[in-house]
Amino acid sequence: MVISVTSFLRDHPIVLNEEEHSGSNDGMRIVHRRKLSKSKVINAFDCSSYDVMQSDQDIAAAAAIAAGEEVTEGNKPKFHSKRKRKYKNNVVVHGSRIVQQVSASKASDEEDCKEAALRLLDYAPRSVEDMRQRLTEKGYAEVAINAVIQRLIELHFLDDNQYAKAVIRSCVSRMLGARATRMELQRKNVDSSAISSCISEAQELGMFTEAAWELGRKTVQRTKRLDPLVRRRRFFAAAARKGHDLSIINEVYNALFTNSEEE
Repeated sequence: MVISVTSFLRDHPIVLNEEEHSGSNDGMRIVHRRKLSKSKVINAFDCSSYDVMQSDQDIAAAAAIAAGEEVTEGNKPKFHSKRKRKYKNNVVVHGSRIVQQVSASKASDEEDCKEAALRLLDYAPRSVEDMRQRLTEKGYAEVAINAVIQRLIELHFLDDNQYAKAVIRSCVSRMLGARATRMELQRKNVDSSAISSCISEAQELGMFTEAAWELGRKTVQRTKRLDPLVRRRRFFAAAARKGHDLSIINEVYNALFTNSEEE
């Protein structure tokens, strides 16, 4: 039989003796009934390894344990273990990505593979190798993938050189240096020859040098009230994290920070 919280508290009132109740006039024990919320009753039971109890039977069982009573099958709490997310068929996990794979009948379907590739490009630009990896994870056959990628290259939907230049512009806007930008391009699976040529072009245009100067100007403003040694440490640490060369770091520091300290 299910025991409600109300009936449990009615049968087990809270009793205060004379020492615990200073306002009693007749010296007799005074019985106080107070309403306990479900959360208070639950907290009386150690449920650290379970999810929250949900029924009145669960709450009554917790109250019984708090009162020192034995838990029987009639008031045994029913706990709900943490539910694991269930995925549909043909769903695989690649790192942090959850990929819905195609059926075996569509694995060699070039048209279906092309539609999947275009959806990926709608979401974000990609390198050739990244596109190949995504389509492989979806379960498409190598023959279909090669045909689709070749067609996308012909249409200039996939172009590692253009993609690399776009990534470099994004990195420069974040004041990253050549070393950090190269690592970002490698992480995006850009072709190594495209990385080398585009990085060299950006260096010739002075893009990474300007990024270092911009970082220096911002750091000067943020640290102008700090001790000179602290300013130096802050700038060198930030510039190193962003992948700038030591030569340009020293050049920017001597030009911006030394002059500001003299003023």
